[in-house]
Parts: sequence; C-alpha cells; structure tokens
Amino acid sequence: MTDKDQKEQLEKMQENARKTLKGINTTLGIISYLESQGSRYGEAIREDIEKQVYDPLKRNEDGQKFIQEQIRNSRINGKRYTGDFNEGRIMENARRITQEALSILPLGEVLKMMGSKEETINSYGDLTKSPVLEFQGERGSNPVIQAYFEYKAKQMIADAEKKAADETRSGLEEMLKEVTTQGNRH
Repeated sequence: MTDKDQKEQLEKMQENARKTLKGINTTLGIISYLESQGSRYGEAIREDIEKQVYDPLKRNEDGQKFIQEQIRNSRINGKRYTGDFNEGRIMENARRITQEALSILPLGEVLKMMGSKEETINSYGDLTKSPVLEFQGERGSNPVIQAYFEYKAKQMIADAEKKAADETRSGLEEMLKEVTTQGNRH
C-alpha cells in the first residue's frame, strides 16, 4: 500500500469516526461511562440522565432504528428470534465504539470538539497532529479519551439537570394556572 493509499484510508476512517461521534453510539457510550462511575455522580443525576436523555433517545426515530439494528445484529447466524438483546452489552459496545472512534482522530480535533480555542490548540504545536491513540496513561488508560468522556458526561449532566429544572418550573406554573383558573370560577 502506498503512502497515498494509507493517507486516503486514514482519512476515510477519520470521517467515519467523526460520524460515529455525532451519533447514538456516543450518547449511549457517555451514559455507560456515567453509570460506570457509580456513586460519584449520585443516583438523582443518573435518574435524570435516564429520564431526560436515555428514555427520549429510545423513543425517537433514530433510537428506534438503532434498537432494531441491535436486535438484528444479535441474531445467531442471521436466524430470526435467536438473538440475545442485552441493554448492558449494547451500552458497553457503544462506549467501546466511541473510544475507538476517538482514538484515530488527531488530538487537536478532539480538543476542538471539547471547546478549546484555535489559538490554544495551535500553542501545542505538532503534538495536536498526533492521533489520540498515541497517548497512554497509567495502566494502559488513555488520558485524552478519559478527559473527553468526562467532559461529555458533565455536558450531558448539565443539559439533563436544566431540562429537569425546567420541568419542575413548568409543573409549578401549570399547578398555579389550575389554581388560578379554579379560583376565578368561584
């Protein structure tokens, strides 16, 4: 394989990785990460993630297509009704797919996805051109992937908590509207 062929293959792989990171696998992977952290985030936050992120995902069109695909993929030798559809395994697989997608992207691109400014990214020089896969921490962990998951998890928590707070406010407003309407009838 020529250098040009290798470069083209890498570019295709990176394009697929970018698509993966915008999809359901990443959302499920982040949820799986949050669950793996156990009590670190607390049960109330994890319940809000389930209610505000996971449940709606399962109900929307893309989520339903994803679930159907997972059911079909779980079949043994393609035979109907033989698969073992397991939520936990699907979540872990989504997390692994997200990690693999991140690992082939350049560090600078991941920093940009995390909101780093261009001048900050450029200040690291050639380091930002290195694929994330090259960064290894203690016990084989990848600090870049770990930081990305932590960043996305905190974003997801903030979004879910805002939605939950908005629901609480809306519930109070509805209750007050009902009380006011009933009060005007007497």
